[in-house]
Amino acid sequence: MIQPRSSHLTDGTGTLPGGGQLPFLATKTVPARFRGLVARPRLLAILSELPAKRLGVIKAPAGFGKSSLAATWAEKLEQSGNYVGWLTIDSDDDEATRFLFYVSQALHHACPDVGAGAIGLILENNLIDPTAILSSLINDLAEIEDDVYLFLEDYHWLSASRIHQTVAYFLKHAPSHCHVVLTTRTEPPLPLATLRAQNQLIEIDSECRRHKRFWTAPSLGFWNSPTSNSCNARLKGGPPPCELSHPCPPSPDSA
Repeated sequence: MIQPRSSHLTDGTGTLPGGGQLPFLATKTVPARFRGLVARPRLLAILSELPAKRLGVIKAPAGFGKSSLAATWAEKLEQSGNYVGWLTIDSDDDEATRFLFYVSQALHHACPDVGAGAIGLILENNLIDPTAILSSLINDLAEIEDDVYLFLEDYHWLSASRIHQTVAYFLKHAPSHCHVVLTTRTEPPLPLATLRAQNQLIEIDSECRRHKRFWTAPSLGFWNSPTSNSCNARLKGGPPPCELSHPCPPSPDSA
Protein backbone atom coordinates (compact mmCIF):
# COMPACT_ATOMS: atom_id res chain seq x y z
CA MET A 1 0.00 0.00 0.00
CA ILE A 2 1.30 3.44 -0.90
CA GLN A 3 2.39 5.44 2.11
CA PRO A 4 3.20 9.17 2.30
CA ARG A 5 6.89 10.03 2.49
CA SER A 6 6.15 12.19 5.52
CA SER A 7 3.50 12.59 8.17
CA HIS A 8 2.68 16.03 6.78
CA LEU A 9 -0.80 15.92 5.23
CA THR A 10 -2.99 18.73 4.00
CA ASP A 11 -6.18 19.53 5.89
CA GLY A 12 -9.43 17.86 4.88
CA THR A 13 -11.07 21.11 3.79
CA GLY A 14 -9.94 24.47 2.58
CA THR A 15 -11.69 27.80 2.89
CA LEU A 16 -12.47 29.59 -0.35
CA PRO A 17 -13.20 33.29 -0.84
CA GLY A 18 -16.76 34.02 0.22
CA GLY A 19 -16.72 31.47 3.01
CA GLY A 20 -17.16 28.35 0.86
CA GLN A 21 -15.14 25.22 1.35
CA LEU A 22 -13.39 22.84 -1.02
CA PRO A 23 -13.71 19.37 0.53
CA PHE A 24 -10.83 16.93 0.47
CA LEU A 25 -11.25 13.17 0.90
CA ALA A 26 -7.92 11.59 1.80
CA THR A 27 -9.12 8.17 0.66
CA LYS A 28 -9.11 9.39 -2.94
CA THR A 29 -5.31 9.71 -2.81
CA VAL A 30 -4.67 6.14 -1.65
CA PRO A 31 -5.25 3.07 -3.88
CA ALA A 32 -7.60 0.35 -2.75
CA ARG A 33 -6.09 -2.85 -1.39
CA PHE A 34 -6.46 -5.96 -3.51
CA ARG A 35 -6.01 -9.35 -1.92
CA GLY A 36 -5.59 -12.78 -3.46
CA LEU A 37 -4.49 -11.51 -6.88
CA VAL A 38 -3.01 -13.92 -9.39
CA ALA A 39 0.55 -13.07 -10.38
CA ARG A 40 0.80 -11.51 -13.84
CA PRO A 41 4.54 -11.42 -14.53
CA ARG A 42 4.28 -10.35 -18.15
CA LEU A 43 2.09 -7.36 -17.35
CA LEU A 44 4.35 -6.45 -14.45
CA ALA A 45 7.36 -6.75 -16.75
CA ILE A 46 5.92 -3.93 -18.85
CA LEU A 47 6.46 -1.76 -15.79
CA SER A 48 10.19 -1.78 -16.49
CA GLU A 49 9.54 0.33 -19.59
CA LEU A 50 7.54 2.98 -17.79
CA PRO A 51 10.51 5.08 -16.54
CA ALA A 52 11.33 5.83 -20.18
CA LYS A 53 7.77 6.88 -21.03
CA ARG A 54 5.71 9.97 -20.36
CA LEU A 55 2.30 8.26 -20.22
CA GLY A 56 0.87 4.83 -19.53
CA VAL A 57 -2.76 4.05 -20.42
CA ILE A 58 -4.59 0.97 -19.10
CA LYS A 59 -7.89 0.81 -21.00
CA ALA A 60 -10.59 -1.85 -20.64
CA PRO A 61 -14.26 -2.23 -19.68
CA ALA A 62 -15.33 -2.51 -16.07
CA GLY A 63 -14.26 -5.67 -14.27
CA PHE A 64 -11.13 -6.36 -16.31
CA GLY A 65 -8.62 -5.69 -13.53
CA LYS A 66 -7.44 -2.19 -14.47
CA SER A 67 -7.35 -0.92 -10.89
CA SER A 68 -5.61 -3.99 -9.49
CA LEU A 69 -2.91 -3.82 -12.15
CA ALA A 70 -2.40 -0.08 -11.58
CA ALA A 71 -2.26 -0.55 -7.80
CA THR A 72 0.31 -3.31 -8.21
CA TRP A 73 2.41 -1.11 -10.47
CA ALA A 74 2.18 1.75 -7.97
CA GLU A 75 3.25 -0.48 -5.10
CA LYS A 76 6.22 -1.87 -7.03
CA LEU A 77 7.34 1.62 -8.02
CA GLU A 78 7.19 2.88 -4.46
CA GLN A 79 9.07 -0.14 -3.19
CA SER A 80 11.82 0.82 -5.64
CA GLY A 81 12.15 4.22 -3.98
CA ASN A 82 10.10 6.35 -6.36
CA TYR A 83 7.57 9.01 -5.44
CA VAL A 84 4.09 7.73 -6.27
CA GLY A 85 0.91 9.82 -6.19
CA TRP A 86 -2.53 8.31 -6.63
CA LEU A 87 -5.92 9.84 -7.39
CA THR A 88 -9.16 7.91 -7.70
CA ILE A 89 -11.42 10.04 -9.89
CA ASP A 90 -15.21 10.17 -9.71
CA SER A 91 -17.92 12.18 -11.47
CA ASP A 92 -17.66 15.01 -8.92
CA ASP A 93 -14.12 15.76 -10.13
CA ASP A 94 -15.23 16.86 -13.61
CA GLU A 95 -14.27 20.49 -13.01
CA ALA A 96 -10.78 21.84 -13.65
CA THR A 97 -10.11 23.53 -10.30
CA ARG A 98 -11.38 20.62 -8.23
CA PHE A 99 -9.44 18.16 -10.38
CA LEU A 100 -6.21 20.12 -10.02
CA PHE A 101 -6.81 20.49 -6.30
CA TYR A 102 -6.89 16.72 -5.97
CA VAL A 103 -3.92 16.24 -8.29
CA SER A 104 -1.96 18.68 -6.16
CA GLN A 105 -3.02 16.83 -3.02
CA ALA A 106 -2.03 13.48 -4.53
CA LEU A 107 1.44 14.73 -5.46
CA HIS A 108 1.83 16.47 -2.11
CA HIS A 109 0.82 13.26 -0.34
CA ALA A 110 3.56 11.40 -2.22
CA CYS A 111 6.20 14.11 -1.92
CA PRO A 112 5.75 16.93 0.65
CA ASP A 113 8.04 19.21 -1.37
CA VAL A 114 5.52 19.24 -4.24
CA GLY A 115 2.07 20.80 -4.39
CA ALA A 116 1.87 23.06 -1.35
CA GLY A 117 2.10 26.20 -3.50
CA ALA A 118 -0.52 24.96 -5.95
CA ILE A 119 -2.91 24.05 -3.12
CA GLY A 120 -2.41 27.50 -1.65
CA LEU A 121 -3.19 29.18 -4.97
CA ILE A 122 -6.45 27.26 -5.29
CA LEU A 123 -7.55 28.02 -1.75
CA GLU A 124 -6.79 31.71 -2.23
CA ASN A 125 -8.75 31.94 -5.47
CA ASN A 126 -10.74 29.07 -6.92
CA LEU A 127 -11.12 31.01 -10.18
CA ILE A 128 -7.38 31.08 -10.81
CA ASP A 129 -6.15 30.11 -14.26
CA PRO A 130 -5.32 26.38 -14.29
CA THR A 131 -2.07 27.19 -16.08
CA ALA A 132 -0.85 29.01 -12.97
CA ILE A 133 -1.61 25.95 -10.86
CA LEU A 134 0.16 23.68 -13.32
CA SER A 135 3.16 25.98 -13.47
CA SER A 136 3.50 25.81 -9.69
CA LEU A 137 3.33 22.00 -9.74
CA ILE A 138 5.77 21.68 -12.61
CA ASN A 139 8.26 24.06 -10.96
CA ASP A 140 8.08 22.02 -7.75
CA LEU A 141 8.62 18.79 -9.67
CA ALA A 142 11.65 20.27 -11.43
CA GLU A 143 13.35 20.51 -8.03
CA ILE A 144 12.88 16.78 -7.35
CA GLU A 145 15.66 14.44 -8.46
CA ASP A 146 13.86 11.11 -8.13
CA ASP A 147 11.25 9.86 -10.56
CA VAL A 148 7.66 10.85 -9.77
CA TYR A 149 4.63 8.84 -10.89
CA LEU A 150 1.05 10.10 -10.86
CA PHE A 151 -1.70 7.47 -11.16
CA LEU A 152 -5.12 8.70 -12.28
CA GLU A 153 -7.69 5.96 -11.76
CA ASP A 154 -11.02 6.01 -13.64
CA TYR A 155 -10.09 8.83 -15.99
CA HIS A 156 -13.23 8.09 -18.03
CA TRP A 157 -15.29 10.09 -15.50
CA LEU A 158 -13.75 13.29 -16.87
CA SER A 159 -15.45 15.01 -19.79
CA ALA A 160 -14.52 18.69 -19.32
CA SER A 161 -12.27 19.80 -22.16
CA ARG A 162 -10.42 22.16 -19.81
CA ILE A 163 -9.29 19.18 -17.73
CA HIS A 164 -7.99 17.29 -20.76
CA GLN A 165 -6.16 20.42 -21.82
CA THR A 166 -4.50 20.71 -18.42
CA VAL A 167 -3.41 17.06 -18.49
CA ALA A 168 -2.00 17.53 -22.00
CA TYR A 169 -0.16 20.64 -20.82
CA PHE A 170 1.29 18.71 -17.89
CA LEU A 171 2.41 15.85 -20.15
CA LYS A 172 4.11 18.32 -22.47
CA HIS A 173 5.86 20.52 -19.91
CA ALA A 174 6.53 18.40 -16.81
CA PRO A 175 10.15 17.30 -16.25
CA SER A 176 11.22 14.08 -17.97
CA HIS A 177 11.38 12.23 -14.65
CA CYS A 178 7.61 12.70 -14.19
CA HIS A 179 5.27 10.04 -15.50
CA VAL A 180 1.48 9.67 -15.62
CA VAL A 181 -0.44 6.39 -15.59
CA LEU A 182 -4.20 6.40 -16.08
CA THR A 183 -6.88 3.73 -16.08
CA THR A 184 -9.94 4.26 -18.22
CA ARG A 185 -12.86 2.51 -19.89
CA THR A 186 -12.66 4.75 -22.96
CA GLU A 187 -10.02 6.31 -25.17
CA PRO A 188 -8.80 9.44 -23.35
CA PRO A 189 -8.95 12.66 -25.42
CA LEU A 190 -5.24 13.31 -25.00
CA PRO A 191 -2.44 13.71 -27.60
CA LEU A 192 -1.84 9.95 -27.80
CA ALA A 193 -0.76 10.01 -31.45
CA THR A 194 1.97 12.51 -30.67
CA LEU A 195 3.17 10.49 -27.70
CA ARG A 196 3.17 7.30 -29.79
CA ALA A 197 5.26 9.00 -32.45
CA GLN A 198 7.71 10.14 -29.76
CA ASN A 199 7.81 6.63 -28.24
CA GLN A 200 6.56 8.12 -24.98
CA LEU A 201 3.44 5.99 -24.55
CA ILE A 202 2.66 2.58 -23.12
CA GLU A 203 -0.84 1.26 -23.82
CA ILE A 204 -2.56 -1.79 -22.41
CA ASP A 205 -6.08 -2.41 -23.67
CA SER A 206 -8.70 -5.12 -24.09
CA GLU A 207 -8.09 -6.01 -27.73
CA CYS A 208 -7.02 -9.48 -26.58
CA ARG A 209 -9.86 -9.88 -24.09
CA ARG A 210 -11.22 -12.96 -25.88
CA HIS A 211 -8.24 -14.84 -24.38
CA LYS A 212 -9.86 -15.15 -20.99
CA ARG A 213 -6.85 -16.80 -19.36
CA PHE A 214 -4.47 -14.08 -20.52
CA TRP A 215 -3.97 -12.79 -16.98
CA THR A 216 -3.70 -16.08 -15.14
CA ALA A 217 -0.68 -18.11 -14.11
CA PRO A 218 -1.87 -21.40 -15.75
CA SER A 219 -2.03 -19.65 -19.12
CA LEU A 220 1.69 -18.99 -19.48
CA GLY A 221 1.65 -21.11 -22.62
CA PHE A 222 -0.39 -18.36 -24.25
CA TRP A 223 2.72 -16.17 -24.25
CA ASN A 224 4.35 -18.51 -26.74
CA SER A 225 1.42 -18.31 -29.14
CA PRO A 226 1.27 -16.19 -32.33
CA THR A 227 -1.40 -14.03 -30.70
CA SER A 228 0.90 -13.34 -27.76
CA ASN A 229 3.78 -12.38 -30.03
CA SER A 230 1.51 -9.96 -31.88
CA CYS A 231 0.37 -8.40 -28.62
CA ASN A 232 3.90 -8.01 -27.30
CA ALA A 233 5.07 -6.42 -30.53
CA ARG A 234 2.40 -3.75 -30.31
CA LEU A 235 3.13 -3.11 -26.63
CA LYS A 236 6.66 -2.16 -27.64
CA GLY A 237 5.37 0.71 -29.76
CA GLY A 238 3.81 1.37 -33.13
CA PRO A 239 0.13 0.55 -33.72
CA PRO A 240 -2.30 0.55 -30.78
CA PRO A 241 -1.55 -2.40 -28.53
CA CYS A 242 -3.57 -5.14 -26.99
CA GLU A 243 -4.03 -6.55 -23.57
CA LEU A 244 -6.16 -7.19 -20.62
CA SER A 245 -8.71 -9.66 -19.79
CA HIS A 246 -9.42 -11.39 -16.54
CA PRO A 247 -12.04 -11.96 -15.45
CA CYS A 248 -14.21 -12.16 -18.52
CA PRO A 249 -16.73 -14.66 -19.89
CA PRO A 250 -15.76 -17.12 -22.60
CA SER A 251 -16.30 -15.83 -26.10
CA PRO A 252 -18.93 -17.58 -28.23
CA ASP A 253 -16.26 -19.16 -30.44
CA SER A 254 -14.28 -20.58 -27.51
CA ALA A 255 -16.59 -23.49 -26.80
